Parts: sequence; C-alpha cells; structure tokens
Amino acid sequence: MAPSPCPTVSIRSLVVVTMATVLLTLTTPCDASCRTDSVLDIRKWRNMEWDICDFQDSTNTSCLCPPNDYEGKNDGVDCRKVHTAGIILECLMVPSNYSKLDLSGTGIIHLTPYVFYGVDHLTKLDLAKNFITNISDRVFQYCTSLEELRLSNNYLEILQPQALAGLTKLTSLDLSYNQLTELPDSLLQDSPELKVLSLAFNPALSLSPEFFAALTSLTSLDLTSTGLGDVPGHMFQHNTRLLSLKLGHNGMTEVPSDALRNVASTLNELELSANPIQVLDKDSFPQLKELRKLTLEQMMKLSKIEEFAFHDLENLETIVLRYLPEIRDIDEKAFRRMVNGSHIPVQDLTFSFTRLEYLPEDLLDWEGLKYVHIEYHRWRCNCRMSWTVGSVLAKKLKHSFRCSYPDVLRGRMINSIPSTDLMCKTTPLAQHGSVRAALGSLWWMVALVVMAVTVSLLVVFILARRRQREIQKIPCYSVVRNKDEITVIDDTESDERDVEV
Repeated sequence: MAPSPCPTVSIRSLVVVTMATVLLTLTTPCDASCRTDSVLDIRKWRNMEWDICDFQDSTNTSCLCPPNDYEGKNDGVDCRKVHTAGIILECLMVPSNYSKLDLSGTGIIHLTPYVFYGVDHLTKLDLAKNFITNISDRVFQYCTSLEELRLSNNYLEILQPQALAGLTKLTSLDLSYNQLTELPDSLLQDSPELKVLSLAFNPALSLSPEFFAALTSLTSLDLTSTGLGDVPGHMFQHNTRLLSLKLGHNGMTEVPSDALRNVASTLNELELSANPIQVLDKDSFPQLKELRKLTLEQMMKLSKIEEFAFHDLENLETIVLRYLPEIRDIDEKAFRRMVNGSHIPVQDLTFSFTRLEYLPEDLLDWEGLKYVHIEYHRWRCNCRMSWTVGSVLAKKLKHSFRCSYPDVLRGRMINSIPSTDLMCKTTPLAQHGSVRAALGSLWWMVALVVMAVTVSLLVVFILARRRQREIQKIPCYSVVRNKDEITVIDDTESDERDVEV
C-alpha cells in the first residue's frame, strides 16, 4: 500500500509531546510535509489516529460529534461553531464512523490538494459561508463517496475545468451566492448522476447550453438571479428529466416558451418571479401539461393576463400571483381550456397585492379550491361584486375579503353587506355627466335637423323663384311704322323661336 500523503495524528497519543511540537505538526503545509522529511520526523505518527472531535480552538469550542455510529452516519460531525481553518488548510482526517461533515462558517480561505485525503467515506460535505476564492484542480478527488456538496456563500469567481473532478457519485451541488462569472462546459463531466444543481445569485454568470449537455439526470435546477436574458430554445434539450426549474429575478421580457417545450413532458414546478414580463397570453406556457406549481411574484411590469393564458396547464394545482402592481384586470377565461372551455383544476390559489377592483365570477371553480389567499386588493363593492355575497369564496376568505370603494363601505367585509347596497348606483356627479352627454347628443341631432330643413327650404325657394320668373316674364315689343299702318311685334316670341331654331 502506498504511504499516505497526510499524517494521521492522535491528540490523545500526544500527551507526552510538548505543545510546541503539536502546533508545529498541525501547521506544517500538508502538500509539503506529508511527502518530504522535515525537522520533525512526523512519519512516526502515521499509524496513529487523530480524531477531529478532540480538536479545540482558542475559544475552547470543539466539533460536535455524536456518541454512537448510528447518529454519526445520520448527523455527522458538526463544526459550525469552531474556527478550524488552521487545521482544515492542512490534512483533514475524519473517523470512518462519520459520513457527514459540516464545516460551514469556519473561516476557510483556501483548499489545498490533499486537504480531503482519507475522507472517501464522506457522503455529505458542507463548506458554505466561508471565504473560499479558489479551488485547486482535483481537490475533491479523494471524496469518492460524496453525494452532496455545498459551496454556497463563498467568494468563488471562476472554477477551473478540473475543480470538481472525481465526484462520480455526486447528486447535489450548491454553488449559490458566489461571484461566478463563467463555468467551463466540462466542469461536471465526472458527475453524470447529478440531480440537484443550484447556481442562484451569481448575478453576472454566463452560461452556454453545452454546460447542461452532460447533466442528463438533472431533476432540479435553480438559475435565480444569474443574469439570464434571452434563453436559447435549445437551452434544456438534454435535461429531459427536469422536474423543478427556477428562473426568477432575471432579465427575461417574455416567457421562454421555446426552451420550456424541451422539458414539457416532465416539468412539475416553474418559477418566473421578478422578470420584466409584460403580458401572459395563450402561447406563454405551451404543452406544460405536467406542471403542478407556477410561481409569478414581484412581476413589476406585468399588466395583462389574457384569455386562455394558462389553458395548456391541464394539471396545475398551485399558482402564486403576488406583488403585481400593474394588474388592474384579469380575463375571466384566463384559467379555461381552449378545447372544451372547462376550468383548470387549481386547488391552491394565491392572488394578492394587485390593483384589481373586480373579481370575475367565472374566473375559477371556486368550490374546487382547497386553499385560497386573495388579499390586499382594491375591491370596488358594487353590482359587479354582488355575486360574492354568500358565495363559497367569501366564506373561505372570511375577514380578508373587504371593500375599498365606495367610501361608505370601506373596510366592511363583503359577505356582511346586503345585496341591496351592492348596486351600480350613479353619483350626482355621474348623473350630471350623463345629462350633459345626453344633452350634447340632443343638440347635435337638433343641429342636423335644422341644417337639413334649412337646405330643403333653400332648394324649394330657388326652384320656386325660377318658376315665378318664367311665369312673370315682362313682354318686349317693337313698333314698325309704315306709311299707311303701324305694326306691333312681340320680340319675346321671336326670341323663343330663335332659340328653338
């Protein structure tokens, strides 16, 4: 058997060794001292056991280690309150009866190549909330049994192609809340069994569709706040087992319908919150017949939910529509199927914080709802809301279903208002406006009638005048005098004859 690159030291066995020797042994660089001789011949400690649970730092705090093997495999070693960076930077040894190790918040800055030598029995490793800026190539190569790795809340910017090499059994990886700007396409080529991946809150992350090509077993993907804008249509074409997809807090101006088609046959949960999407229409969620939950929160620019917007979501059970300040109306057919007009079978509805004033009676199958949260709207209590009085919906909402308008009903529960008070009555100002509108129309009609009569009279007058002139023509005579007689000639008749000729 090849010699171990890292010494195994038992603090119990070092009772006879001076404190200086112990400190020097624990602080000598692992990748150097484990392979070369030093002033202290540490090779003699290799056959001795160092139990991490014996470690104590300057604050006299130690890792919490369960007392028996059963708890050790299920709960593992908890070092969250221990500043173990001085040891973690060197050779870390964990007894084989512990399968989980929590080193979150322990002040780790860097991971050396041999830091995890000898921990091939670990199945879960938590390195979150530290100060890690870089990961050496193949640093996890000894973690051959590791299934879950957490590196969230660190300061990682770039990962080398071999940074996660050797993690052949990895099923869950959390890289959220870092400063990653790019990820090599081959980063996870050794982890074909990866099912859960979180890259959330790396706001300047650049991803290519090829990065997801090797992740054919992926079931959960979190890309929240990763700077996504236009999502390529072939982004998830290899992730045909995807069940949960989170795309919230990005820059998408429309639902990535083409990309969603690739996972339409499996996707159960979709989140698109906090994207600048303006309209949801009948083409927004194509063929997502297996979707069970849809979350749309903080959609600050969403202004229209058109008819049949959710018509393809035949099995939708839970929908969250919350913090939508531009929504003033929702089409009553938004939750209906285009094929037969039946309702989508929603059972859990959250619809809150909008500018909605009226709730369409036929929007959903209210009796089929098991859980409903409709709060913080500006209900205008008149005849359009009278259907809610005594309804199943009003009974489910109870105290949260109150009027905002008119002022005389402000704050009152809709279910407690008599139907006679929910009439579409016009105010005096509205009546005055209606009268003015009616008078305006009447004046236009009168003006048109007067104009028509005037034109008619004018035409009649002109025709009559012409006729009168013909009847009252003044005769024009000429006198011809001869020697023996005087002849009077009617020139009018002669003029007419001339005209006829």
